[in-house]
Amino acid sequence: MLTISYSAKFKKDFKVIKGDVDIISNGEIAYGIFYDEDRKLFSLKKSPVSEGEDAEFYELSAWLFDDKSDERDIKAICYEFTEAVMKDQGVKAKGNDGGKITVPKKNSASEDINLDEFTARFLDIYNDYKEEYKKNVSKYSEFLYDEFYRTFGSAAVKKAVKGTKKQSEKMAAFFENSYNYGDKAVRAVIIYSIFATVMKDDDELKTAVLEAISKSKYLVTAIRGMLRILSRSGSRKKYEQTLRA
Repeated sequence: MLTISYSAKFKKDFKVIKGDVDIISNGEIAYGIFYDEDRKLFSLKKSPVSEGEDAEFYELSAWLFDDKSDERDIKAICYEFTEAVMKDQGVKAKGNDGGKITVPKKNSASEDINLDEFTARFLDIYNDYKEEYKKNVSKYSEFLYDEFYRTFGSAAVKKAVKGTKKQSEKMAAFFENSYNYGDKAVRAVIIYSIFATVMKDDDELKTAVLEAISKSKYLVTAIRGMLRILSRSGSRKKYEQTLRA
C-alpha cells in the first residue's frame, strides 16, 4: 500500500483511518490514495469531513501506474503525494533543503567499489552533476541512484563520446575501473542504468560508445552481452534482477 510520509508535527493532527485505502484525517479534512484499475492510475484525493455525511473526494494529484511501473515509480508517487498534502496544508515537506545535503567523498585507498564509492568517484570526475545529486536526495529524501544515473550517467557518456579524444579516454578508463572493481550493484548501474540508456535505439551512438571503450575488455564483453539480452523480449528485467541480487 502506498503511504503518505507526513512529518511528526503534521502527524499529531492527522490520524490514519483503517480501511481498503490509505486515508488520513484530522476530523475536518481527509486525504486518501485510490487506485483506478481501468485507468491504471493512482490518485490522491481530498474531502471535507462532516459528522453524519458521506465523504466526497476530489482529485489533488494523479500518477500513471501500469505493468511497466516499478519501485522507482512507487517512491516517486509517495513523494509527489506527500508533497501535495503538505502543500495543501501549508506545511513544508521534509527533505527539501538541498543546501544541507553533502556530496559523498571518495576513498582513494579503497579498491573495492560499492554504490557510495562509485557515486563519490563519479561526482569527483563529473562535478557538474553535484547539484543534480543534491536535488535527487532532496526530492526523495534518499538517493535514487537508478534514476540519477539513467539521466546524468548516460549524459556524461554521451558528452564524452561526442567530445575530444581525451574526454572519451577518461570516460572509458573510469567506467572500466569501476566495472572491474565494482560490486554487483555497481555493475548493474553501469551496464543497465547508464550504457543501456545511452545505446537504446541509437545505432550511431552505440557504435561510437563501443569504439570509445574498445580497450576495456571486460566492460565491452558485458555491454555486448547486455545488448544481446535486451534484444530478446522480456529478458531485461529478469537479467537486471539477477545482477542486483
